[in-house]
Amino acid sequence: MNAARSGRRLRRWPGLRAQGVGVALLLLAVLPWMHEHHVEEMRQRLQQAQQRALLDIAEAWARALQSAPAGTDASRRPPPVSVARSGLQIWRLDTRLQVRDHWGSLVRRDPLFMNETAAEPADALDRWIVRWVHPWVVPRSVDFSDLEPAEAPPIDDTVRAAAQGSIGMRPVRLPGRDAQVFSVAAPIWGPSGVEGVLIVEQGDETITRAVWHARERLGLMTLLACLAVAGVLALYAGRLTRRLLQLQAEAESSVDMRGRMRRGQGLQACRDAHDELGDLSRSFSTLLERLDRHHDYLQKLARLLAHEVRTPVTSISMSLDNLRELDTTPGHAIYFERAGRGVQRVNLVLTAMTEASRLEDMLADCPRMRFDLADFLRGHVDAWAASRPEHIFEIRTEAGAVPVLGHPEWAAQMLDKLLSNACDFAAPATPIVVDCRRRGDRVDISVANQGPCLPPGAADTLFEPFLSLRATSPETPSAPPHLGIGLHVVRLVAEYHSGRVGARDNERGDGVVFTVSLPLAPGEIGAGAGIAHAMSSPC
Repeated sequence: MNAARSGRRLRRWPGLRAQGVGVALLLLAVLPWMHEHHVEEMRQRLQQAQQRALLDIAEAWARALQSAPAGTDASRRPPPVSVARSGLQIWRLDTRLQVRDHWGSLVRRDPLFMNETAAEPADALDRWIVRWVHPWVVPRSVDFSDLEPAEAPPIDDTVRAAAQGSIGMRPVRLPGRDAQVFSVAAPIWGPSGVEGVLIVEQGDETITRAVWHARERLGLMTLLACLAVAGVLALYAGRLTRRLLQLQAEAESSVDMRGRMRRGQGLQACRDAHDELGDLSRSFSTLLERLDRHHDYLQKLARLLAHEVRTPVTSISMSLDNLRELDTTPGHAIYFERAGRGVQRVNLVLTAMTEASRLEDMLADCPRMRFDLADFLRGHVDAWAASRPEHIFEIRTEAGAVPVLGHPEWAAQMLDKLLSNACDFAAPATPIVVDCRRRGDRVDISVANQGPCLPPGAADTLFEPFLSLRATSPETPSAPPHLGIGLHVVRLVAEYHSGRVGARDNERGDGVVFTVSLPLAPGEIGAGAGIAHAMSSPC
């Protein structure tokens, strides 16, 4: 029982379902880091592509301005492209790095650019992201509207190098924003050399928004995938746990509280499975069959030993009788008497072993009948009161009938053992009380006497065979020994009646109460209890 309780305590640790969910949560914690690494790598590649494109655009526009005749309108405007809609800001500087012309803006003028409400995404997942995730996740600081009032570009080493004839590019990271501006400075050549500098600027808000959208999509898909995996793992772990619990329940129920094997067809849980649990179930079944055969062997061994030992004991007894007749020396008589008592004790032990081993088989083959337990108790206790006038017996039963299923002869043996035990331990001039009371669908028979209390821990082992708490009296050494079979017979008979037995000290602490709980016969459950009456037989 303690092992079973410790096993239940061990199950307080996370079970298979919790372990499956834990694995899914671990994946949910690791995958975002992998996704972020992938998204950042994608962002770097997109930024490199944008930088190369800006270099090509700046170089092409610088050549276009270089080939235009001076003083014409073509020399004052870039090629016919939609500068405002592409988010390009263009500065034209002279050789003194003073602003001569300015076109475009970092803020795109395209009304459809990155406008989620202008065109509904075709993907259902994207529509869900745009509606529910964007307002909470996408940063608001990716636009460059506050940079429009700038009157001149910043002059740095890249611009000065362009004035010397080299083209260069530099990224400008804006503080407090998840975005940056790429600035390309290219020289404008003329007949006399460098005649000016062309600066082309463009922000990476397109990349930033694409990166955030990729984060949202990957994160949401990861969450959904982890939830799906966690659900599958929980279902699988639940099925595995249910199979293990069924196997555990059958394994525990195959052995009764007394350690005896219950007859059956072995473990049925997972028996036909073709996995490891099936192998475990079949191994347990084989082990239980072997234990059952060994238990049968031990039961038969007691009968075999009793039969084999009784023959030499009989020979020893006959030899002692012959020696007693041949040797009439007075001093030797005491030794013959001691040897005779030893042989008698051995015979009693052999008889008890034989009766204990055969009693279970006799009970298993005995049919059950319906009889009135209250009427049976009154008659049987009356007979004991008449045969034991030195004791006081009190019987308290229900006024009506208390029908049970069993056999009166075996019930009489059970009550005889309880009353005999009470008479041996009862204090002088104190009553032995036999009480019969309904308890719902059961009836409790209790035999109480005043006298010594039970030793600590004896209530759990009191009904085991060959266990006696009686001390041999030095005044009557020739008295027949108590072998501890009586209370064992009480338990066997109670189990034959589908009942259970127990022993405890009474509430006052001056005696012991033995209780036998039996189920009522079918059709009597819930019947009302009558009025109890008492009968006393004084000394």
